[in-house]
Amino acid sequence: MTYIIYSYDHPRSPGVHYFCGVFQKEEVAKEYLASISDEYRKNCRLESFSEFSYPLYLIEEDFYQKPAIPITRADLAKKMAMMPKVDDENHEYFNYYLFVDDYRGIIPGEDCLGMTDHHHVDNHHIQCKLNASLERQENRAIDRAASLDDNEETYEEMLARLLQGEEKLWVPSEDDKKLQRYGFLFGKPRLTTEENSEKKTLLAELRALGRDPGWELS
Repeated sequence: MTYIIYSYDHPRSPGVHYFCGVFQKEEVAKEYLASISDEYRKNCRLESFSEFSYPLYLIEEDFYQKPAIPITRADLAKKMAMMPKVDDENHEYFNYYLFVDDYRGIIPGEDCLGMTDHHHVDNHHIQCKLNASLERQENRAIDRAASLDDNEETYEEMLARLLQGEEKLWVPSEDDKKLQRYGFLFGKPRLTTEENSEKKTLLAELRALGRDPGWELS
């Protein structure tokens, strides 16, 4: 089960559909939703997707029309392989996001998606995937002294395999999780004594790591 917090027409992102939280547990999603200020929470909604879990892909085709939605790795690969191509190197077909753990926008309720693992799919992106697959196929062929013609992997299967490889590359570090947690506590309107202490500890640890968010005045 996956829970996604969507927002629309936020004052800082007028007319835009986006998401500000991705979770596997409903109670955690509701806790984050409650941390969003009353002014901005009215623009948010919580949706659940029973057939999806981590690793999770979200596809975004036109954020002015509709929000990003979950998609399977196989369906994403098929879309990349089968969609009609445009002879324009600057044309973006869609974006996709990958999550292997819960995501909380650093500032609750706001569009912070530029900090996530995401890709803009254009002809160059698709060609890079194809080139990477061909290089791997060549190396395997050399190792087994066999012809590439013996490999019957389809284009869609190749893209799906490469996407699966991304999941192994993009696991958030413990330091990343500390920054996410600090961002959650920083934006929460009311903190308990324990949360306030945790926030101070996290800030000290982040500063020691050279990752001071710079939000505190002192």
